[in-house]
Amino acid sequence: MIRKGIREAGWVLVDKMHCVVFAGSKIKDFRGAVETIVGGRPPQHEASTGKVWTADGREYFPSVFDLKWRKVSRV
Repeated sequence: MIRKGIREAGWVLVDKMHCVVFAGSKIKDFRGAVETIVGGRPPQHEASTGKVWTADGREYFPSVFDLKWRKVSRV
């Protein structure tokens, strides 16, 4: 099975170690609860942080899981 990193419109979701987050990753939130991250929406403007989606259909700010969206540079 090939795992896909969560990427959208020139952005990639990364963890605090700057590693790509994969769909289906189980990640602890700031309270210690574990959620399965399945996707998300990158920032829409400069003041936005974007969102992440969990397997149970909830939407959170990436900072709840110590994640962030990083712009992918073209090489």
